[in-house]
Amino acid sequence: MTSFERDQSRRLGIPVLLIVTLTASGCGKKGDPLAPLRLVPSAVTEISVRQVGNEVQLKFVLPTTNLNGPGRIDLDRVEIYAMTVAPGVAPPNRDLLTKGHVVGAISVKPPPPPGEQPEDAEPDKRPGPGDHVSFAEKLTPEKLKPEAINPATEDRGSRGGARGSSPSPATEPPDQKPGAAGTPQTPASKPEVQTPKSETQTPKPEPGATNPQPAVANPEPQATANYPTRVYSVRGISKGGRPGQTSTRVVVPVVPPPAPPTGLDARVGERALTLAWTPPVAEPGGPALAFNVYRAASDSSPLNASPVTAPTFDYPSVEFEKEQCFVVRAIATVQNVSLESEASATKCITPHDTFPPAPPKGLSAVSPPGSIQLTWDANTEADLAGYRVLRADAPGETLRPLTPEPIHDASFNDQNVKPGVSYEYAVIAIDRNGNASAPSQRLAVTAR
Repeated sequence: MTSFERDQSRRLGIPVLLIVTLTASGCGKKGDPLAPLRLVPSAVTEISVRQVGNEVQLKFVLPTTNLNGPGRIDLDRVEIYAMTVAPGVAPPNRDLLTKGHVVGAISVKPPPPPGEQPEDAEPDKRPGPGDHVSFAEKLTPEKLKPEAINPATEDRGSRGGARGSSPSPATEPPDQKPGAAGTPQTPASKPEVQTPKSETQTPKPEPGATNPQPAVANPEPQATANYPTRVYSVRGISKGGRPGQTSTRVVVPVVPPPAPPTGLDARVGERALTLAWTPPVAEPGGPALAFNVYRAASDSSPLNASPVTAPTFDYPSVEFEKEQCFVVRAIATVQNVSLESEASATKCITPHDTFPPAPPKGLSAVSPPGSIQLTWDANTEADLAGYRVLRADAPGETLRPLTPEPIHDASFNDQNVKPGVSYEYAVIAIDRNGNASAPSQRLAVTAR
């Protein structure tokens, strides 16, 4: 090969190699994008809190999505954290979200794979993503002692853990809003002691943190800062033990609930049971009291749509001849949290139906030859059994029943009459318990 040919080959070889390289790099089928390898669940929602006696009850909705990626949610369980602190203190996450402050956990069943139906052989009774769940914690004197928080000490061992540690920067919520119970916002970095409302502080981020939360003054009225508080937070944990986004905090003031009502009694009415009780003595200068009424067998949801302020309640669902039991709790609202007393003594009553139907109305008659046909307006009582027709053979005589058993129709044809004789009629209504109404208005009719 001459030098000219070598030069030509060298010049032509470069683009040929480039084409081969580019073609080789572009061959093959393009695959789906890889999902994140460290998915963590989003925060629970609709979190609320109330205290009943010595029990704190939390309710919330399990998350349905991941915080940092698409696809099925990676949620193994949710953990509930609680910590009691001094008045005006908002504990940082690195103090609250630790194994020592886990007060409970709720296991979560995984959602079925896309396109598949869950198996029915052995139903999984655990709650699933999107379900409403409840959690209750019994309070003890030990749990209600405020814990000291040293702002100068950094709890390095509480960061980065899998099962109870504070969340990593990727799972830290960017903006912790006040809780459903007026919860103060929680700083996620430097453990600041709560500052007055007129001051603001910007904490330094923890080492490696990319999304620190600002410290925010307690949004509660100053009068409520006199109480220690028990702070609750919830977060999901992935199957790999990675903590998810923390929930909005809820706070319960450490205040004794009111005393229970006394003297609960019940009076049976035709359409309602009237319950009445003696309220407890309110603390001077304390919150006004209201009341919730419960069925004793299921002391979970009150019978009243909203708390009642008077010590009486009309329960419209009367079930005659069936025992019904009730309790009442007093309510004090502190820091927007409902603090309910222990239940009153149980009052049981078996209502008896001694209430007769209303007298029939609109009695009228026609007298074709050989009979007298009566009609009247039908009664509307739900427990109506029928009607009994009464007749007197002469004006002013005593009415006697023509129908020994109640009839169901609001009409009757009396064929046992004599032409030219005047009769008087009345109708009474009978219910299923044998209660008889007063007679209708008497009607005089002459047979033809």
